Amino acid sequence: MRRLVVTHVQVTTITDDYGNTETVETPVDVPGCLLAPRASSERSDPHAPAVISGSQLYMPARSTPPVAADHFLIDGKRYEAEGEAGVWSGRGIEVAVKHIP
Repeated sequence: MRRLVVTHVQVTTITDDYGNTETVETPVDVPGCLLAPRASSERSDPHAPAVISGSQLYMPARSTPPVAADHFLIDGKRYEAEGEAGVWSGRGIEVAVKHIP
């Protein structure tokens, strides 16, 4: 497994004094990430091979955990988080992600 530079696109919505909203995307490169396949836990036959249902992204401890609106660019492909990120205090961040074509 190789270490990747992942672009964490942090999305924020800003409202001005007149009630107008604007979405701002801030790309932040995060070096030292790992990406692994994630198998589905919904197997009807315990003897059947696991079905890959997404990926697991591992980010260094110094990274900012993603929020629901954020997405990632990994090897030129867009991924979105599924559920909340798991923050391992002082160890890193684990995020279940799925590829968005």
